[in-house]
Amino acid sequence: MARRRKFTNTLRKVFGRKKSLREKLIQFFKANKISARNEQMQMILEIMELHETRAADVKTAEVNLTSVAIGASLKEIETVFRKTGHSRIPVFENREGLRHYHGVLFVKDLIALTPAQRKKFDLASHLRKPLVVPESQSVLSLMREMRLNRHHLALTVNEHGDVTGMITLEDILEEIVGEIQDEYDSVSKQVMQIEPKVYRVDARMSLSDLNDELALNLPEEKFHSVAGFVLHSLTGELKEKASFTYGNARFTLLKFKHRQVKSVVIDLSGRATA
Repeated sequence: MARRRKFTNTLRKVFGRKKSLREKLIQFFKANKISARNEQMQMILEIMELHETRAADVKTAEVNLTSVAIGASLKEIETVFRKTGHSRIPVFENREGLRHYHGVLFVKDLIALTPAQRKKFDLASHLRKPLVVPESQSVLSLMREMRLNRHHLALTVNEHGDVTGMITLEDILEEIVGEIQDEYDSVSKQVMQIEPKVYRVDARMSLSDLNDELALNLPEEKFHSVAGFVLHSLTGELKEKASFTYGNARFTLLKFKHRQVKSVVIDLSGRATA
């Protein structure tokens, strides 16, 4: 990390700060006939951009977080872990209409419970203190802080101290090397049922696979991925909770970055289209 920081500082001295480092580097590559599509060059570009990317740009918004209430039972918590496949989940308490986060629960701490501990399960005693950072913090600085403190996730807060979202180390690494597929990921995990007839879908999934999985009739001959179909179907600027209806399905944008759709919610219950 120290070498990377020294390298970054050297580049800043060479290229200056008026234009983004990414623009300067691309100009440098072109002038020296270096392909910016080269894998190593692309990684350098992404690392440089982390200086200018804020936690707010990468976080999962608070409204979209998978979390559990402090009063949840062990069975309810295990169900959330099983359905989402997450290894860590934030725990909150509703107070005066606002969510106050108490900490983070690790699935490995549940696995280690003895029969006696399961019988007298106390959620609060198993929580770990989360890393809390301002959403204005640079992603590169945050990555360094997470590494030093051995944290894999952080809660982001605004200027008022309200929790605005969560960012994981995986989110940051995706900024450098692209989408990372977890070792436990599978095609079946690309579609997760979150309510009866309501599903969260990974936008990388092929439209053909989604049609097969949910018995839909989406135009797979026109679009390869869910992301492409959603991006084409939404009108106007991308924003959280933007939605549209296709047939009996209601699509709601769950997560995106720039113009790249990451995940959507598909509601087949009929409630949203009634």
